[in-house]
Parts: sequence; C-alpha cells; structure tokens
Amino acid sequence: MLHSFLVRAYSFFNRKNTKALLARVYLQKGDWANAYEMANDVITNSGVVLTSKETLIAEWEKPDLPVSEILLEFSIPKDTEGSVTSSMSSTFGYITDTNFQKYTASNDLVNLYESTDLRKQLFLTKSLFTIVSGVQTNLNYNFTKKYQNNAGYVASRLSEMYLIRAEAALETNRADLAMADINIIRARANASLLTNTNNLKENIFLERRKELCFEGFLFFDIARMHKDVSRNDGCIATVCSLTYPSLKYVLPIPTFNTNLNPNLQQNDSY
Repeated sequence: MLHSFLVRAYSFFNRKNTKALLARVYLQKGDWANAYEMANDVITNSGVVLTSKETLIAEWEKPDLPVSEILLEFSIPKDTEGSVTSSMSSTFGYITDTNFQKYTASNDLVNLYESTDLRKQLFLTKSLFTIVSGVQTNLNYNFTKKYQNNAGYVASRLSEMYLIRAEAALETNRADLAMADINIIRARANASLLTNTNNLKENIFLERRKELCFEGFLFFDIARMHKDVSRNDGCIATVCSLTYPSLKYVLPIPTFNTNLNPNLQQNDSY
C-alpha cells in the first residue's frame, strides 16, 4: 500500500530547530558556553513561546497536532485514503483494557511529581489484569498521554531549551540564572519553586526527567552525568542495573547493519 506523509511547517528542518538540535549536541559534549548561547538564541529569537499553564494538558491531549511550543515534530505517515498507518501510539498507546501497547511509566517516575504538578495529569492510569507469581491480579499501569491517538514524534520543543540553558548556566558558574530557568518550567507546571541553589545539578536532572519523560532523553542524561542505572520497579530484564562506568553504556550496533556490512566490528560486550 502506498503511503504519504501529512507534512506541515513544524515537520521541516529550519534555522530555529537546527539551532535547537545544535544546543543539544553542545550539551552532550559538555561545551557549556555554546550550549547556553544556542539555547538562549532559540528561546529569545525563535518566536516560539512556552505552552501556557492554562492549556498545557489540552495541548498534549490534541489528537493530531503537536503542542504549541513544538520546534520539530516528525510527521505521521498516512495511506492513500488518508488513514494514519503508524504513530507513537503504536508504542505508548492505550485503547481498551485488552488493546494497549508495551510501555508505561514506572511508579518511581510518577511519584516524582507533586500532587499539584499539572504534569501528573499527563498519565492515564488503568488497572489491568496481570499474572504475578502465577496468580492473576489487578495492577495499575500509567500510560503517558503524550502519545495517544495520532501522535507524531516530538523531536524538539522549547521546554528542552530552558533546561539546556539552565544546565549550561550552572556549569558556567551562574547558578542564579539556572535556578530561574528551572523555576520557569516548574511555575508553568504549577509545581513548587526552588528557593535556593543547593543540589541544583540533581534538581536539573530530575526536572529533565519529569518534563521530558518519554521523549528519549533519560538514558543519555544518565550516561552524560555518570549515574548508575537502577531499574527496581517491575523490571523483568536479565540485567536491571548498571554501575557507571560500564561498556553497556555504549549501545550495540544493530544486527541489520552488521549483517549488511560484515566489516563492521560490534561494540565491546555484545
């Protein structure tokens, strides 16, 4: 079947979202001066503004369009009859108690949010039959509302720029500026504001985890900040924890690529 793409302006690379991606690259490299400059440029000159507190939940719940603060979202494919053929909901979606996808939020993530934090409303909690030690029981699962219906892939949005600018400010000895940016994000979410710069690096990590959950950042933040991986909430993998440093922090080359090119040497430990 032929496929087409519903392409809108936010699906094209342009000057502002290219700068946003460059800010992310500088952050990953630890090039703090340039990370700050690029993120600040996007915040100041892109013309994009943060989604308001009043519309935050409604923006994420829109069935087809991205949130208003989007910088880049990859379009969803459609067939020749205009039907959506795949979207992020194929990974994170919930339709009914017998029709849902694999990935939900761990309780340790959900418990990070204060009761007043609007972002806590971005989880759809469903009680589902689960086999535990051979016994069928009901457990609560928290599906993200970010990727229901015909959701596209959020590649970049303005909130990330505030968090990059905050971390870069902290790493260049401007803790007050860093706290101010974190508080902009927290105020929008109706969370309590930071009142001092104690433990600010950890607060930035946690704020990134809360604000950007399910957007593909957590593992890279853990590796970048030299943290251990600890999956202690329902992990059923063979290995649930990693101690930094570990060769497993470098992901394997996909088998498809190594089969295609036998000259590729697989990364150590795989």
